[in-house]
Amino acid sequence: MQMYVNYYQREMTNADENPPIGIILCSEKSDAVVRFTLPEDNKL
Repeated sequence: MQMYVNYYQREMTNADENPPIGIILCSEKSDAVVRFTLPEDNKL
């Protein structure tokens, strides 16, 4: 997912926009998916 977010930020986002985020839609909660999808400095 990070590759897609980086691509969008570099190629599609305008200078005055906030950085893009990736969203994972799941039918059930999985702390492991959230933990390893977010960057280290992100708060859950």
